[in-house]
This record gives sequence, structure tokens and C-alpha cells, in this order.
Amino acid sequence: MAETEASPKPTCTNCGKEMSRKGDFCRHCGQKKFDGRIRMSELFSKFLHNITHLDGQFVRMMWQLLVPGKVTTEYFKGRIKAYPHPVQFFFVVMFFFLLVIHKIAEEHGGAFQTTVDGDNKKVVIPTSDLLKHYADGLEIQTMYEHMPDSLQTPEASQVVSRITQKFSGGLDTLVGSNLADTSSRIDSVPIFILSHPVTISLIDLQKMPFEELYATYKINGWKERTLAKQFIRSMRDNQAFSNSIISSLTWTILVMSAVMAWLLYLFFRKRRSYYVEHFIFLLHYFSGVFLVMTLLCAIEAFVFKVPGFIWFLAIILLETGLFLAIKRFYFTRIGRTLLAWLLFNFLGMITFVLAFTLGMLLVFLIF
Repeated sequence: MAETEASPKPTCTNCGKEMSRKGDFCRHCGQKKFDGRIRMSELFSKFLHNITHLDGQFVRMMWQLLVPGKVTTEYFKGRIKAYPHPVQFFFVVMFFFLLVIHKIAEEHGGAFQTTVDGDNKKVVIPTSDLLKHYADGLEIQTMYEHMPDSLQTPEASQVVSRITQKFSGGLDTLVGSNLADTSSRIDSVPIFILSHPVTISLIDLQKMPFEELYATYKINGWKERTLAKQFIRSMRDNQAFSNSIISSLTWTILVMSAVMAWLLYLFFRKRRSYYVEHFIFLLHYFSGVFLVMTLLCAIEAFVFKVPGFIWFLAIILLETGLFLAIKRFYFTRIGRTLLAWLLFNFLGMITFVLAFTLGMLLVFLIF
């Protein structure tokens, strides 16, 4: 017992002052005792707490956002402490929305295909892994074809065909080609650099260093090389590229909200309100929109495929909610509310397309 009492008191790892042996927190700065080890559960729990603050405020705001205009109206009546910060809440909602969207994108598998003009033509966008495997199979097939004729026996051809079929990963079936058939084989892909098409071998596209590519395919000039490099990088890792584009949606909505808030400020200038009031109104509205979209996408990803009419009904309800939110927050008559709603949808769509296009270009240039 005497030895225990003589032992030095633990010191706080944050402020360096002495801590009580019995307490878990420093009485000077509030730092918790730290033994140099952090459990994954503690790290994840703290991460969720700092990002989401999943408490009564968060849950209350989730269901109250479903009542058009209620949260914004209450917020500017002075009940600020009753709700989370609107920007923080928006980022939390977008975090979970993008998380679910990435899950859906991963479940599409090796390639996407769509019907063109209602006929039997297909547009196939393979993932980088599938394209790399296809290029590996194509390389094996090409090396075999350059072997002496004496080694190209029927048995060897059959073995090589089976190997390349494994490498193709089904891409040859999707695009209607066959690695073993030189007449229908897809061994190159065209890329457009400032309206100038350059046809590059799939093998070179996947494996050749950039400087060697520039020299081989005569890609000259800073602009041409930059565009070619970014295009090829997106082909080599299109999963990361598509994730970057999807992630840019958050900033697209923020830019759209900033622009549309300014337009609402002009439209309701007689109201003599501050610009930030319109901005918060839109943040609350879009938070509600993406809450609904997150729920539907989560059902799509983890439960069952959501029928088309459910998506259509959700869009109708969200548009109706926007109309009612404008009427409730701005205290306008039906006619002026309808005009504001129509202008918001028309100009908002234009703003969204422009902002998203600029975001895609920025992602492409810095990817």
C-alpha cells in the first residue's frame, strides 16, 4: 500500500498537469486518460459524433424537414438552438447519400450497357479492371499469333482460347467481339483530343508509360498531352474517376444554392430580408430532398429494386413540397408562389447543369 501511495500521480497527456488516480478525466482541461492505444470502435464512434451529432436535434430535424418550410420558419423565429447548423446538417445528409450511391455503383459489376435509339445497338462502358483484363487477354492472344506456325497447334489454340476467355471477363460478349476472332476483335480505342481523333491500342492504353505514348502516337503540345493524359488516366482507373464526379455533386448543390439564393433575394426584394435567409431556406430544402433520395437509394441498394412509379411519386411530392415551402416561408399568395416555383425550377435546372458540367471539367483536369 505504501509503495502504491509513493508512486507518482499520472499526468495529463494534453496539458501536462497532474491527474487524479481515480478519475478518468483531467480536472484542468477535461482530457480523458490516454494509454497510447485507440480502439477502432472508439475512433468510429467519435467520428460519427463529430460529423453527425446524432442526438435529439438531428432526429427532430430529419422528420420536421418533411413538413415544407417548417424548419426554416422556426429557425428564423429564433429557435436556432433547437436545430443543427444548416451547413453541417447538409454535409451530413450528402455524406450518407454519396455513401449509398457509391454502393449502388459498385454493385453494377464489370460494365454498364444501354440501348441506343431504341434499337439493338449497345453502348458499353467497362470498368478499368475489366478493361485491363481484356487487354491482358488480347496481349496473350497477340503473342500466340506471332509464334511459329509449327507451335500453333489445335490443342494450343484451344488452351489459349480458354485462357483469353477467362481474361476477357465477359467484355467480349458484351461488345459482340471475340479475342480469338481477328475479324471482330476490338484491339484499339479512339480518343478525341481537341476534335482530333487518335486511335490507341488497348494494350498500350493500359500499360504504356505516358511519355512513350506521346511519342508513339505523335501527341504533341501541352494541351493535347494534358487532355490525353487525363483521358487515359480516367480509363485506367474509371472507378475512382466516377467516384470523384459523384462526390462533386455536393459542391454542385452548394453552388446552385448560392446562385438560386441570390435570385430569390432579388425576386423577394420587397421582403427586405438578408441573403443568408434565402441560402438557409435552400439548404434546408435540399437537405430534405436528399434525405428522401438517400432513403430510396438505400432501399434500392440493400432491400429491393424501387419501382419507377415510386421514383416518379417521390419527385411529385418533392416538387409539391417546394411549392408549399415557398408559400409558407415567404407568406406569398398562390399566384406569386406559383411564379416563384416555376422560375426556381427553370433557372435551377440551368444552374445545376452549368455547375455540374463545370464540376466535371474540374474533376477531369485535376483527377
